[in-house]
Amino acid sequence: MATVFAHPMMPQTTHDEFALEAFLVSMRGHLIQQMDAVDRRLVNDSVAPRVAQRIGRAPATSAEIRADLEAEPFHQAWLTLQRLYQDMLWSAIGETVDRQHADLDAQRRAIATPKGTLELDPSFEVPRYIASFDHHRMAGSYHAEGRADDLKPGAMYDRYSSMYHYWRNGGWMNDGRGHTIASHVISAYPELTPTRILDMGCAVGHTTVALKDDFPDAGSRLCDRCRRADAALRTLARSTWVARSTSRSRMPSVPATRMAISTSWSPRSRCTRPRWRRHGRSLSARAIACCAPAG
Repeated sequence: MATVFAHPMMPQTTHDEFALEAFLVSMRGHLIQQMDAVDRRLVNDSVAPRVAQRIGRAPATSAEIRADLEAEPFHQAWLTLQRLYQDMLWSAIGETVDRQHADLDAQRRAIATPKGTLELDPSFEVPRYIASFDHHRMAGSYHAEGRADDLKPGAMYDRYSSMYHYWRNGGWMNDGRGHTIASHVISAYPELTPTRILDMGCAVGHTTVALKDDFPDAGSRLCDRCRRADAALRTLARSTWVARSTSRSRMPSVPATRMAISTSWSPRSRCTRPRWRRHGRSLSARAIACCAPAG
């Protein structure tokens, strides 16, 4: 086995499994650093001018250039590779989790004195916008379970998100955002001593564990629509061990509100760029994990 990373519930890899993951992350880096620039030039120097000549004006939206762009062989190759590396990475991580699923399951069930409680709403139905497609191309998305009380979705997401960022979000704990939020709070409100923390969309607890590290006396309430919150609770049950292992990096953070990214073409900036949208949907959590203050 390779060096044990992060926390006890993180799926661990063999040498060959880690080598495959690292290759796929490098493949993603090549796409971003090399091929993305070529695809932007294809849009700006070829596709957009061709569409403008046909419609008699400069295209104003990405929808107006989409058909022409998707007919370009280079763009087809770029898009295929973007999907391929994600599918291959999920597949590789899925095999890693399957290999040690029994051990991870036994380890989380062996917790004698958890520091929190877990509530599941038996009447909860997964919303269509979650159930209708695979988020980040994760097969089954975040909610699918292959067996009763399955930890696989949380374990896969934990390993994938940490590997995907590859040290850019605080290391293997993937806690850079949480420590950054805490740093902002401490800097802006040095006299504030939080007593309660609400983490909506907690996933497996990357941010929550960091906040518990920086505010150990605060109680935490975690909400998520998926089984990932179960893994968050199990991780926080080991919060004493985790607090000694978390990265202390203070990295730039995305806004704390939940966001979704889509791609739009902007004639003003003459490039394909991310467009951020806020999600205003109300939370009807399937899982709510409640953690008491430390001690």
